Amino acid sequence: MTELYPNFKDYEVGVFDTLTENYVKKFQRDNDLVETGICDNYTWNILFDATEDRYQPYIANHSVMDTTKEPGIYNIQNLDFLNQFQITIDNNNPQQVKYSAIAVYKNGETKTDSKVLTFEGSQTHSIAEFQNMFKDDPKYLTPTDVYYVVYPYGGTPYKWHFVVKV
Repeated sequence: MTELYPNFKDYEVGVFDTLTENYVKKFQRDNDLVETGICDNYTWNILFDATEDRYQPYIANHSVMDTTKEPGIYNIQNLDFLNQFQITIDNNNPQQVKYSAIAVYKNGETKTDSKVLTFEGSQTHSIAEFQNMFKDDPKYLTPTDVYYVVYPYGGTPYKWHFVVKV
């Protein structure tokens, strides 16, 4: 993509986000393709032909993750319990990692809190950073479940499900 759109190189982070989608749409528009923003096989092949990179493999530097508690389902009795859930992520190059907490309330409503960090090296984060998702909300009442999901670049998401018994 950077061969076709040099400005994209300044932004390239390895995550298919809104800006990447917009560049795909621009490429599709420039090549008289249906402008969907989805890099399907047809778009992908034309993109490779346009960049003369058809046989150059793209190798992603995956994040390496280490957790104090394995992903799974846990009953939560109090907020101090959250301090046991930490995840350390090592990135060899600057890469994005997204952290999301999704609270499900008794009335069926949901609320999401997320943050996206781009970093190189090692960082440790805790579900306790999202403890506000485990507390009563004036609009939605009491949460019954909270999902905590970590999306590492180039890897499988890690997912914890907390059944709230606070």
